[in-house]
Amino acid sequence: MHFEQFKEYHEEYLHVKQRAAAHELNIKPAVLSVYERNERRFPNDLLPVMKRSSE
Repeated sequence: MHFEQFKEYHEEYLHVKQRAAAHELNIKPAVLSVYERNERRFPNDLLPVMKRSSE
């Protein structure tokens, strides 16, 4: 998944703001923002957490 799409997904479809999405992932919102802008790779160990939080 491209993380720009993740931003759209959590805001438009889940109606979850970045702060709440970051909380679910146990990271800071600023860190999630860096991932969403593709400035840093999303850690593979967070992928299962992201999947669970979107279900």
